[in-house]
Amino acid sequence: MGPSSAYATDHGNTGEDAPVKTEEGDTEMAGVNSSNFVRQHVPGQFPQNLLILALENGMLLFLYVQKGPAGNWEFVSSQHPMPRNRLVHPGFHMTIDPSSSYLTLACVEDYFITFELESMENLRLQCMRGHRLKPVRSSRARGMSGIIHKIEYLHPSPENDYHVILLLIVVKDQTSRLVLYEWEQGDNLRRVFAGEREGHKLADEYRLPLLVIPLTVRNAFLIVTENVTATCTGILQGSPSFEPFELEDKLPSTEYHDGTVKPLWTSWSRPYREYQYHTDHDVLYLAREDGLLNLLDISEDPGVEVAYNMGSLECTIDSAFTCMYDTVGDVLIAGGNCCPGTICSVEPRRQLERVGTIPNWSPAIDIAIACESTKETEELARDTRNTSLLDRRRSVFRRSDRVFVSSGRGKLGGVTELRHGIQAKIGQVAEMEEGFLLLLSLPDRSAIIHFSEDFEDIIEREHDTVPYDLSSRTLAAQGTDDAIIQVTTSFIIVVTSSETSRKSAQEITGDSTATITHASIQGNLIALAVHSQSGFIVRVLMTDGAMLSTKATYEVEGEVTCLALGRLAGEIAVFLGTLQAQAVTLATRILNELGAPTIAPESIEFGAGESIPKRVFASAATDLKRVDTLNAGMDRRSSVNGPESVEALTSIISVNEGPQQTTLAVGTRSGHVFTIRMQAGGYETYSHKFGASPAQVFPISGPGEPSLIMVCNNFHLAMMTNFSADDQPARFRSLHRVFPTDPNDPIAPSINSVARIQWQIPEEVGTLNLAMIAGNRILFTQLQRQPQPVPRHIPVGGTPTKVLYSSRLEALVTVVSRSGIPSLHFLELETGSDLSRPVKETKDENGERKFVDTDYIDCLGAPGTRIISLSDWRYQHGGRTWEWIVIAGKVRDDEGLLLVVSAEPERYHTAEGPSRRVRFWSRLKRIVEAPVWSVTTDEHGVFICFGLNIHYLQVNPADKKLRLVKEFELLSPAAWMQVVDGRLHVATTKHSLMILDYKGESTLGENQMVLLHSDPVARTGIHSIEVGSFLDKERLRSITMLSDNSCGVHGLWSTSSDDEPLKLVFQAQLEASVRRFTRGHTRPPWELATHTPRFGCIQSARDTPDILGISLDGSLRHFTLLKKEAWLFLRFIQNLAMASSTICPHTYPSVAHGDFDPEPQLSPKHRMHVDGDILQRCLDQRMLENLMSNPEHATRFRVFLRALVENQDMPAPQSSDDNAEYFKLAYSVLEYYLAPVL
Repeated sequence: MGPSSAYATDHGNTGEDAPVKTEEGDTEMAGVNSSNFVRQHVPGQFPQNLLILALENGMLLFLYVQKGPAGNWEFVSSQHPMPRNRLVHPGFHMTIDPSSSYLTLACVEDYFITFELESMENLRLQCMRGHRLKPVRSSRARGMSGIIHKIEYLHPSPENDYHVILLLIVVKDQTSRLVLYEWEQGDNLRRVFAGEREGHKLADEYRLPLLVIPLTVRNAFLIVTENVTATCTGILQGSPSFEPFELEDKLPSTEYHDGTVKPLWTSWSRPYREYQYHTDHDVLYLAREDGLLNLLDISEDPGVEVAYNMGSLECTIDSAFTCMYDTVGDVLIAGGNCCPGTICSVEPRRQLERVGTIPNWSPAIDIAIACESTKETEELARDTRNTSLLDRRRSVFRRSDRVFVSSGRGKLGGVTELRHGIQAKIGQVAEMEEGFLLLLSLPDRSAIIHFSEDFEDIIEREHDTVPYDLSSRTLAAQGTDDAIIQVTTSFIIVVTSSETSRKSAQEITGDSTATITHASIQGNLIALAVHSQSGFIVRVLMTDGAMLSTKATYEVEGEVTCLALGRLAGEIAVFLGTLQAQAVTLATRILNELGAPTIAPESIEFGAGESIPKRVFASAATDLKRVDTLNAGMDRRSSVNGPESVEALTSIISVNEGPQQTTLAVGTRSGHVFTIRMQAGGYETYSHKFGASPAQVFPISGPGEPSLIMVCNNFHLAMMTNFSADDQPARFRSLHRVFPTDPNDPIAPSINSVARIQWQIPEEVGTLNLAMIAGNRILFTQLQRQPQPVPRHIPVGGTPTKVLYSSRLEALVTVVSRSGIPSLHFLELETGSDLSRPVKETKDENGERKFVDTDYIDCLGAPGTRIISLSDWRYQHGGRTWEWIVIAGKVRDDEGLLLVVSAEPERYHTAEGPSRRVRFWSRLKRIVEAPVWSVTTDEHGVFICFGLNIHYLQVNPADKKLRLVKEFELLSPAAWMQVVDGRLHVATTKHSLMILDYKGESTLGENQMVLLHSDPVARTGIHSIEVGSFLDKERLRSITMLSDNSCGVHGLWSTSSDDEPLKLVFQAQLEASVRRFTRGHTRPPWELATHTPRFGCIQSARDTPDILGISLDGSLRHFTLLKKEAWLFLRFIQNLAMASSTICPHTYPSVAHGDFDPEPQLSPKHRMHVDGDILQRCLDQRMLENLMSNPEHATRFRVFLRALVENQDMPAPQSSDDNAEYFKLAYSVLEYYLAPVL
């Protein structure tokens, strides 16, 4: 709501603008009649537009943004309740009149409500007076005799801008009518809607329009159906008149259409134009579902003058389509339906230009976890019986598993890797006003590279053209306003505007064998680690102009592995890492005013083979002797898996320097990164494990900015943010993986080094400019500051229906449908390249087996074949094991297919070098008399559900064909099957979960399976996963999670006793149904090594994987099983948060009524569900203190927390009157449960 001119005003446009549309299910942001083109002058900081949302809980939400005290943008909101007694699915239809004076919502049936809104001037006055915004003046509801198909406000005539016209299309008894309500602004809505209008009957060709588009001329509107497009006029004068016209859609469909019928027009948008243009003209963009775009130019007389084909947006389009204002043209944004969206620029007399992509991985049909599988981890994952058998001896650091989903439809379909972290966009930095020089440190030399302002010209400077040392490797460099300092392994160079000095390591030390190994520069001080035949020394130099002088020198025992300059207790200090007889030490040297080195109060030794740093006291600068060893308070989580040695330090940077203490970040060769706070009398450390390879730390924050640390190792790039000096120990609260992305290169680079380039290249708000080194490449990247999804799309050129990962083949396996024809494909994990080589198995003239290349393997490649199941089969027989792939689906309406496929990796050579591919062929097949619903396997056979039958098939050794062994008849088809502990779990479409015994004998016959457990409640099952087996009163009980198509998740408990019904343990109601569950070790590497069950967390398998679930809309959910003590504590916090206007501002009124009780309740079962998204808000805003302001709540909070941490690895707080320790521990619990799983 608000004037449409506001947007252009904010961007310096002096002309009046045309409004934007109101879209079904969406809200118009601007008005559109002539009164709207008269600016509403709203002084002050109050915005000229508000966003209106209709929430499903029956609330109208009015939003705008403003800058908060910290300078960041914040939402300001006000809400108004809607009557819900008849308004089912509020906001299904939503429209606002051109003057922003009236808002109308309609449900999916026969009821609508109109709200009279306050003017923007009155809302501004409310804001200035400090009142809560009350945007709604009054409202009036109206029932209709029929189903409301469309509802829109028409534009008034320029001479009568107070005229309000509401148009409805109502369908009753197969007849559609145009119903009109008219009134003047300010009229009593009760009288306006006193009676139901009869309306005008629509002709059959216009009966069910796809779109109704109000025009700014002639009180007219466009009506768009499947076959006809027309302008409707004269509706205020009597019977409406329809004037058909042709659109420029001569192409029957674009290549992005995925369907068998003609594509439909699905959305529209009105671009901004000058006011004078809209007095007698209108202009619209009309979009078709296959991406085709028309531009319509409409005049007051004779109507549609031009329908111009603008080309394709190269994506599919639903309702998410709009046009944004730009100073040089239009910007079109299409959200993408079943594919990534598009951002296009339209400039005058130019073609569409694609300028951006909007990620979209919906619909997500299937999910696969790619892992580095070993025999030990596979055995651990299969054994879920005993939680006490957790194997804590993970001697080998494993890489994180990766999550892939089959997503999208049609040409733009693909397999998407789901990632979450910080995106670094390669090549997306802004152009510069002038070029710059980049100094590169290479293994055996240095290089100066000149980059032009547009990055088009890249020139390496010759050695004799620059005053720097390019013959040796650069160790450190720094540029200031008056000098540039370079330190290489051979020289120290200082360059000023008037002179240059160059001194060799031999000149400085007087030793002909001296070589500089490490260096650090801070201001006019240079610290050097110099190695010679006599060992290592550290020398500190000072610059005065281009002159160098020695400030301090001292010897070091052992090898110097890194060093840095900084401050400790206000004094200049040198921090250096040393290695002597496998003893890793962080030593500190303080320089006094005279320059003489003195030992700091202590140094830190990381003992060989030990995971706890040691405190070391020394008596002299060159004589280090350990006299005492104390526990340094290292984070407990880093040592739960047993002793793990810390190798030599690789890098040191200063994070925070205060008058009394200094915090360092230290990288190590063993992959640890330590955050160490040093102060008088002691120090404290906090560690993270980033991998098995060396971890290097790089500072990327500028002066005055919060500390940001980049961590590089061979496999990962991560950023440490949100440093907190208040925590004990001091630490970075947030760690995020960093993903360099290049749309032109699917292979993720391995980064070796990172540097900030904020002064050379202008930085956009919310981003950092970084130069990254990846092997022999220089990458200029734009780093985002906030974590977000960073999906990686692997195109497959069709609709992927299923996906799995084969560890044996090291490839993703997917079924792709192109033009209704399915095919099997194998994709390389890193590059996304297709490794598939389909063959047909035959025999040559000698009877030997041979393979012939083919387009499709047997039974695939036929139109109309639909694949619904893809799984792997580890078949065992006679002491041998085969790994096959099982495909199943339907070939006709009355026939199903079961196909077993063999696949083998093979190597071959190309012009580029050796390569690999996967050869595969059909091995076994079986045709059944009904379409297949689901398939699963065990080590001896395959289970297939077709119709209402489950058949257990095994390979007959005699004829190598599948034969029936067992069968069972269901009450409804099996949507999913899984073998768990020798029993068959069946999730049926209408009768919930059933557990069958297929190995024992049945009284019904020797080939019949036996029903052991079933659910007494008929649930519409989609998928299930076994999440653990537990002893309850000496009886083994197994919990299975079942998802249904009503967005529910149910925890069903089966006992070891047969014939007992399943018991409902918990329920959860989600926003979308879970299509597939899976489990994997997907956490970031620093979490994988430390995240073990505690705080009442129940592991779902011996190797502690996480349970994930994917929904059709692409949302990924993480599930955790809780012990009762954990549920009580977390649910108590959630209950209080739901009653908080800060945490849940739009739902709290329905919770925080007079008799509100936050005590967790065991019934109904959906209260056993804890919403982690609500807890995340509590953690992000550090709201626990606020939530526990009530003394009674604080008391219960302490009781629940003490019960939770009893028998844990840390004691419960002892003080009953000081809540500080309780809150600190509670935040640790929240951080544990909310730690990211991607």
